[in-house]
Amino acid sequence: MGRGARILLYVSLLVNLLVIGLVAGTLLTGGPKGSDRRPAAAGETGLGPLVRALEPQDRQELGLKMRRMLRNERLSRGEQRALMAEIQAVLTAAPYDAEALDERLDRLVEEVQYRLTLARSIFMQHISEMTDEERASFAERLQEVLDRPRGPRSGNGPKSGG
Repeated sequence: MGRGARILLYVSLLVNLLVIGLVAGTLLTGGPKGSDRRPAAAGETGLGPLVRALEPQDRQELGLKMRRMLRNERLSRGEQRALMAEIQAVLTAAPYDAEALDERLDRLVEEVQYRLTLARSIFMQHISEMTDEERASFAERLQEVLDRPRGPRSGNGPKSGG
């Protein structure tokens, strides 16, 4: 694989990881309070629709579990920022050092993959502990999330005709 293709692959991967990070962040924080978030479309991929279909108290509980499990593990926020600063420095250095970027992206991918695996495990445990009725209710909420039209929400209630 050529150097340009490899860089393009890493940039594409980095963008995908950032999107995944946003979804994991939504799980961790329960999402912005009172925001006009764009709802999911049926074709949306990732954990976003699943997270939004959780009851607010469940989202909060799962986020707390994840934060507790991450507290003393992996990269701290400061270390993550330092890693991103290193990546930025490698990208702007002359001459360009592909191996240095590769090493730092490997560290970043490893961190994001760890967090996603942890989020998936916590989510699966939560779903497994649900009763049949709770799981059916969750599935209904998921369908509602998927059926919402794309675009910003206006107001707190359903759109009125007119």
